Amino acid sequence: MTQGINVKRFDIFTDQEKMKDVFQRRLPRYAQGERIIKNCRLEIFRNKTLSNKRLKYTCPMEIGYALEVVDRSGRKCAVRELYAKAYIRGQSSMEFKRVRDGMLDHPHLGGFVTHLSDLDLIVWAFPHDPRLFNLSVLLSSNKIKAYFPYLNFPSGLSEPGHIIKISKHIMNYRAERRCLIRYSIQWGDRANPNTYAVFGKMFRDERGKEVYRRMNALYAPPNGATDRFLVARPLGYNDKIKTVWQEALQGEPLSAVIDYTNYNHYMKVVAKGIGNFHNHTLDCTDKISIADRLREVKKKAAVLAYTFPKFKEAFLLTVEGLERKMHDIAPIRNKLIHADFSIHQLLACGNKVAFFDYDEFAIGDPCQDLVKFVVDLYFRSFDSNLVELMVPTFLCAYQQHIGSKVAVDRFNWQLKAQCIIEAYILYTKQEPELEKKLAKIIRLSHMQSDPTDGSKSVRLS
Repeated sequence: MTQGINVKRFDIFTDQEKMKDVFQRRLPRYAQGERIIKNCRLEIFRNKTLSNKRLKYTCPMEIGYALEVVDRSGRKCAVRELYAKAYIRGQSSMEFKRVRDGMLDHPHLGGFVTHLSDLDLIVWAFPHDPRLFNLSVLLSSNKIKAYFPYLNFPSGLSEPGHIIKISKHIMNYRAERRCLIRYSIQWGDRANPNTYAVFGKMFRDERGKEVYRRMNALYAPPNGATDRFLVARPLGYNDKIKTVWQEALQGEPLSAVIDYTNYNHYMKVVAKGIGNFHNHTLDCTDKISIADRLREVKKKAAVLAYTFPKFKEAFLLTVEGLERKMHDIAPIRNKLIHADFSIHQLLACGNKVAFFDYDEFAIGDPCQDLVKFVVDLYFRSFDSNLVELMVPTFLCAYQQHIGSKVAVDRFNWQLKAQCIIEAYILYTKQEPELEKKLAKIIRLSHMQSDPTDGSKSVRLS
């Protein structure tokens, strides 16, 4: 445990009733009593108090809340999203000064970002993100018209005046980091308008430029190589609002489509797609080594062991085994990996599969992608018997496609590491039946799997 940090001091932030009272009494938009918080639900938190890193103006805890709000008469107003960052040793004051300085150029943030100095806490209401300054622009149907990449839009949709209506849907929001929004644009004849769908993804920094480069490198016309994942057409990058634009594909989430009648086809398509990706020549500066993975796992296991004493021994024994076996793993040539490869990143487009999310690419061990995908399958809402069919089909097809066997020792090492990481993800999302799921993931981490043998690839009883 990091010295000098009182972990119990942070318990208030996970106490939903106490935080409801804090927000009601102390946030400007609720303290006057015009709006009443009926319920405060903890949505997500990331506890960094047990990190081995030396803390210097970094926050040990990030928290998200959903507030059910009513007016004085009891009429429901809305569900409001709040995000907070908890600091130590008064470090929130320096961070809030930075936020205040940013407000000079972005005055719309004023009143939506609050500093509770006695709690060493900074709180803001979505979408008034203190780092994604222009997020409100992306959410404004009028303002966003000025930033669309019209040069790559269909003929007849070449300027803001051609737009009849815009519908928006927030697909993913990661506080202070990025936000993905799907836009459905109506244009043309008002009586029978055309519809064009695009994605806009905003970043807090220049990361979007790199993501756009990756999109272009991976994009190929739909009638290209059949073994590749489909990649939607990149439309542009706007530096002013740090947003990447990409055309939307017609399809459904693969996780909603796959079943007993088609799993064999789709698992083989996915296997070929990721195998092809691993052999891509796209250059990438980010690297993930086995040592990097171990450091990440040790940090997350420490948090889990502290938070869930009944599983402490299991988590720490897994880390001990990973550390002991790390130097015995046969070396391989690292390749391009997705680094967050799971079924929810895939879209079924007829018989093909589309691939998205270009943020985490790195040069590393391809087994990291394989085990991430496999572990993810076990924690989706699939029938367990279907998963037992999907996993060997996927692994066998992958090995057949790349023309070589996956190293058993390396696969098992990465599988155990991924189980710890997945357990931490479940914890931060406050998943329902969390302890039941943690027990399941511990059982999965104990499996001795052989990806080269379909009958023993990964079996969870």
